[in-house]
Amino acid sequence: NTVSFSGSNKIITEWTSFHTVGITYNSSNGRFTVPSAGKYFIHVNIYLYQNDAFQRLHILDNDSIFVHSSADYNSGAGDLGQDNSLVCTAIRDLSANDYITFSMLDGGGRIHMAGAHSHMTMHKLS
Repeated sequence: NTVSFSGSNKIITEWTSFHTVGITYNSSNGRFTVPSAGKYFIHVNIYLYQNDAFQRLHILDNDSIFVHSSADYNSGAGDLGQDNSLVCTAIRDLSANDYITFSMLDGGGRIHMAGAHSHMTMHKLS
């Protein structure tokens, strides 16, 4: 599943496979909601299907950005098709019913959401 986006923050809603204990996912808004307060480990890896663009991955806590990863793969030479990834990892204190979303900001690109290409994990630590 290749997802195209351009210019604005696009909330990623294309996650497809889950193994959850308590954390719920809403595919209409991309929210992963936690059932109880605690420290959560959050990791996301997004496979970039298109090069030649500035790209930024955000992790949001209740719609507020708290960490991001960015890369400028814009070579100016039409250098499309090279595989790249953006990765973010964080430990975050969350309250019951807080939610995490992931978004991409880009100058014109695509991400690949199939199989083992893009993935995220979220675990309660304490």
